[in-house]
Amino acid sequence: MNKPTPKLRLAASRLCGATALVLLGAPALLASSGESEAIRVAGVIRDFLPGHPAFRSDRQFDHRDLHIASLMGPMLNENGNPVFTGEGTIVESPATDAFGRAIPPLLAKRGSPLGSFEIVGGRLIPKEQFTARVTLIGAAIQTSSYHVPVTTRIRVGDQVFEPFGAFESPVGGNVNDNQSATGRRNDIESREFVLPGLFPPDTSITVDGSSWLLDSGSGASDNHWGAYMSESSLDNSGQVSVLRDGDPVPNISGAFSQGSVGDYVSEYVDSETQTMRLDANEVIWLFELGTSASNTSADFQDLVVLVSLATGRSAFDGPRDRCGDYLSDVEATMGASDLGGVEAASDVENWFTTNPTENVSAIHAIDLVESDGLYQFSTPDFTPIENGLFGKQGANHNRSFTYEIHADF
Repeated sequence: MNKPTPKLRLAASRLCGATALVLLGAPALLASSGESEAIRVAGVIRDFLPGHPAFRSDRQFDHRDLHIASLMGPMLNENGNPVFTGEGTIVESPATDAFGRAIPPLLAKRGSPLGSFEIVGGRLIPKEQFTARVTLIGAAIQTSSYHVPVTTRIRVGDQVFEPFGAFESPVGGNVNDNQSATGRRNDIESREFVLPGLFPPDTSITVDGSSWLLDSGSGASDNHWGAYMSESSLDNSGQVSVLRDGDPVPNISGAFSQGSVGDYVSEYVDSETQTMRLDANEVIWLFELGTSASNTSADFQDLVVLVSLATGRSAFDGPRDRCGDYLSDVEATMGASDLGGVEAASDVENWFTTNPTENVSAIHAIDLVESDGLYQFSTPDFTPIENGLFGKQGANHNRSFTYEIHADF
């Protein structure tokens, strides 16, 4: 089945000041506009006579410098038109994304860190609906002659995820890079995985790890390797340790001059107290995949995995700072209730419906000119039908109109 093309609907009504319509994306029709590329988009202007209920002068909206949020519902109605909510609120300062660009208030921080969980044995059990980001911090294990392949997978309830390669493939799923773990890798994004969808409370998260020894051949094929140790945090066997905020940092040296546990988790350590400094939504698993946990050579950095919990995937979206951490959206500051001069859902429905008993309509096109990757139309005063349709009706300008655009992008 073909997926429907996303639609963008823009509407301008009762314009008393500057108007700017911005499209982010790649609309289909290109036109020439001086030295810059431009996109010509056509829309429908619907003109209303002065005194029409949708444009009565006693309800004229004259807050020229204000933005009103939540006047319209997040979903279109059965006619494909915006729905008036009657719950508009003045936006005193805008919501912005991590780049500082203005975004609708309802889109800011739709996912947030989730700190309500418990650890039972080696199981992480969130107590709210959740998603999670899994970060492979590193892996290092070797014999005297070669680096030992390590594979891993994540279990969430009954579902199994293998984001870093097949668990049963010591070649294709090998995550052992023999890291010294002195800070985040440049390829950190390739070592992260965000769970698809949301999961119900009390669904456990566990991590599996396996090491492989060379049986025959060069090691270039999976059948050259045999599974050596397979451990799961689900089993609580002692081969897997869990760290959370405030736990002491294990004082364990790495075998074969590898980095220690402390090296691997160094960016999550309070240097003064030598305790873990994790966010409330984070836990780290340490795996020993080379020998018994009671052996003096056990170093517990054969596989190191961090899991971060959140209420939604958007908590893990956006750009990163120089340390690799995600930058956050900034929420809007909301002020007093204000309906922007609108009183009835029927008025809004009329704005988007051509009806000869309510309005007259015509096609009008605008050019969105490219600047720094954005295509935009901007004018200090949008009055495209001064002498057309119903005209100015004795006023200085014709402002009793709406303008609707549908665009594929």
